[in-house]
Amino acid sequence: MRCERLIKYAAFLVLLTACSRESPAPVSETTTPAAEPPATATAAPAPPKTYEDAVVWFRSTPGFHFVVEENRVRAEGDMQRATVGAETMRSTVNGEEWTAESTAKGVVWKRGGRESPAPEWGNRLYQRVTVAFDPQKSEGSALLLDPGHYRFTDANSGALHDVFVNEAGQITKMTIGDAMTMTLTQQK
Repeated sequence: MRCERLIKYAAFLVLLTACSRESPAPVSETTTPAAEPPATATAAPAPPKTYEDAVVWFRSTPGFHFVVEENRVRAEGDMQRATVGAETMRSTVNGEEWTAESTAKGVVWKRGGRESPAPEWGNRLYQRVTVAFDPQKSEGSALLLDPGHYRFTDANSGALHDVFVNEAGQITKMTIGDAMTMTLTQQK
């Protein structure tokens, strides 16, 4: 019993010592200078968008307004993309309204709201505005000529391509030699 009391007394002393107030450290006569606040980090500027970023944008954008001029055909309209592979294109060519829509049957064309065979220029136009064709380049990759202006030569056809990319990484204009010009703007 005596041992048990001794253990309780020792535990009480340990507890009392542990819970006693700490006394503050004496103030030294030499003071240390206050640390300078850390320098505020400024966010690094976002890296400029590249040709590759613009191709990714073109492949996945939900839509844009376009003007395409190729082989004496001028088409102006809009491309809408619900998901990749489910694109709808509405355009005006020679004063006629055309739509082309990707369906389970393939691309279905309509003229004036009625199903119609694809026009002679139709499939090429549909591919121009829905497929991000990125050919092998003679230079290895697209060359940056000026901010937002890329150029390359198609290794298969030898055609010179100029691609213009805005600060948001979106293609705004593309030319293939003198044969084709496509201008893109965001839909409002």
